[in-house]
Amino acid sequence: SLFVISLLALEASAFWRLPCRQRLALERIDPIDTPGKVAHHVHTIHGGNGFSQAGTNDDLRASTCSSCSVKEDKSAYWTPNMYWEAPDGSLTALNQTGGMLVYYLQRGDNIQPFPPNLRIIAGDNRLRDFPWTDLEKSLWAPAGLSTNQPFLRQQAIGFNCLNYNQPAEAALGLNSIPQDRLCVDGLRAEVFFPSCWDGKNVDSDDHRSHMAYPDTMDNGKCPPTHPVRVPSLFFETIWNVNAVAGKGGRLVFSNGDATGYGYHGDFMNGWEQDVLERAINTCTDPSGIVEKCQEFTFYTEAEYSQCTKKPEIKEDVWGPMMQLPGCNVITSGPAYAAMGGC
Repeated sequence: SLFVISLLALEASAFWRLPCRQRLALERIDPIDTPGKVAHHVHTIHGGNGFSQAGTNDDLRASTCSSCSVKEDKSAYWTPNMYWEAPDGSLTALNQTGGMLVYYLQRGDNIQPFPPNLRIIAGDNRLRDFPWTDLEKSLWAPAGLSTNQPFLRQQAIGFNCLNYNQPAEAALGLNSIPQDRLCVDGLRAEVFFPSCWDGKNVDSDDHRSHMAYPDTMDNGKCPPTHPVRVPSLFFETIWNVNAVAGKGGRLVFSNGDATGYGYHGDFMNGWEQDVLERAINTCTDPSGIVEKCQEFTFYTEAEYSQCTKKPEIKEDVWGPMMQLPGCNVITSGPAYAAMGGC
């Protein structure tokens, strides 16, 4: 399948692929970055319905449903939403195609379950530049890049312009939004999460420093400062960009990013810890078919597709509108972007 082709481009390994076919919410909420406050930009959110502005990992575990298929996982997974800026400057939210897929990849040795209260942000919301030369992975270490966390962090963000009538392209194959390409089957936005934990902290001031990437970003050795290997998360979200093909304008993310360099993903652990630990040890089928894991029980697609939460913020997030929610100014870099202003 195309999903397996995508994964193989990231190096094959034991894994399971968690479908989250319907979003839980679309609003300005981010309990990691802005707990208890309105977030800077709109997120498309998947996972347990205990998610909220001030939500905790325990709140997630107390969820009554999830918009993802595994009942024992009430984690939250979220990213910026994609918008189309029309030639007249108006902005309209785009829909996903098929929701989000979350890959749980068992890479590395002695993989441990996520600690119960772990929170992670992968990527940097304010980046609008890619100041690196693309090199083959075999050249990263000689160039001193295999231990360069900013470099590895940007290598973990990518895009794939989908056309199922043509040969599949590699996952993370494009560094930026392909504004000038026709993506007839959608634009897949991709983010690979760091899989090396410092073994002590479940969060940090920047929500990143307690985690690190291994030396080839999606595999390899962990740095000595972050010796504990946890599952490798990989988010895929397909945006229905073909709906606006030929209409002019440009694609932007809700954080005002017209480049894609500021794409990012957030994760809050809401797993039943014992189930996750057993799954890491026993669910090693290389097909990625989540139903082959005997540790899990499942919602039907109809059940998890109906799991939503009541909006907490009363504002239009769909458009058309003349500015992004949060008043995020659309920028193309290369300067580091300012935060939203309302």
